[in-house]
This record gives sequence, C-alpha cells and structure tokens, in this order.
Amino acid sequence: MKNLPRLYLIFVLLITAGCSPPNSPPTLAPPVVRTVMPIPTAPDSTEPPVPTIEPTPLPAPSATPEGRLGPDNLPDNVNPLTGEVVNDPAGLDHRPLAVKIVNQPPCARPQAGLNQAALVFEHYVEAWGTRFTAIFYGSEVERVGAIRSARLIDLELPAIFDALLITSGSSGGVKQRLLASDFARKAPAAVVDKERAKLAALKESRAKVEERLKEMK
Repeated sequence: MKNLPRLYLIFVLLITAGCSPPNSPPTLAPPVVRTVMPIPTAPDSTEPPVPTIEPTPLPAPSATPEGRLGPDNLPDNVNPLTGEVVNDPAGLDHRPLAVKIVNQPPCARPQAGLNQAALVFEHYVEAWGTRFTAIFYGSEVERVGAIRSARLIDLELPAIFDALLITSGSSGGVKQRLLASDFARKAPAAVVDKERAKLAALKESRAKVEERLKEMK
C-alpha cells in the first residue's frame, strides 16, 4: 500500500507523456532579403563645345553722295513733303497749297480730296469741333472741299511750307493778322490788293454803322 502513491505518480506521468505531440523541429521565420539599390551616378556632364560663330563682317559705310538725300537737297523727282518719287518732276514746280477743309458738323463729310494731301493738320476751332489744314503738293486734285474760314493757326502752317493759303474768308481779326504777316507778302500782289480793299471797305462800313448808332442815342 505504501507504493500506491508512487505508482499513481508514475501512471500520471505516462499519460501526460502519451498525450503530448511528438517533438517537431522549430518553425523558422523566412529569411529577410535585403536588396541593395545601386547609387545612381551623375550623368556625364561632358558636353560638346559650343561652336564659335564668327561675326559676318559688315561692309564699310560709303559716304552719302552729295545732293542725293536730305530735306534741302533731294533729287528733282522726290516730293520733299512725302519722300515719294513722282512720275513727272514738273508737278513739283509750284508752291504748296494750304487749304482749309471742314470736319464739323458730321453732315459735311465725306470731304473731297483730303486723302490726296501730302500733309494734313487737324486743330480745334471751337470747343465742339475741329478743322483741317491740308497741304497739297505734287499731286493733281480734281476737287477739294468743303472749304472753310481761316484760323490763327494759319499764320504758322502756310509759312512753314511757304504755301499759298486757300480759305473761305476769316474773321476780321484773323484777316488783319494774315495781311500784316510775312506770309501775305509772298502771296500774289493781286490777291493781297483785293483782300486789302475788302478789309478797307469793311472798316468804312463799320465806322458808318457806329456813327448811326451814336446819332440814335
């Protein structure tokens, strides 16, 4: 009986050993594969040399022939106001014409001959409108207009181009300045005398009106 506990312990140990699974080899984790990426190398920085472009030598400038170019020494067949060559140089054998042309009111348009002028100046006449002074030279114009009265600017523009002024009258003050200017002395004598006679008649008529007004007071 004394041996029963010992036998019982041996029995339990045997049962426990029989229930345990057989010894199996340990499971190993898959090996870690390390990929070593190659370090990129810098591209070959050696570039082909840039070809040297030799400048093309320019021809040496030649002296301008005397009498060929310039505002005062143009060829006979070149219009000095436009720089254009004309077919007949005889068409330049006259003084330019400065013509007063209407621009306002709009019903006065289209103007005639304005597109054939060598130069066109636009200026204010009153606060609401403008007027043109067209310089004609070297071109044959069949019709020009509508022609309007002169302004103070016409003391300057015709004188600049040594032109004759074509206008449909002017105010008394402007007319007096025109007749007293250097420009007027270049106009044909018959035209100047006619205008001076008109101005004298206007002054005489004005004086008579003033006398009658005084008598009526």
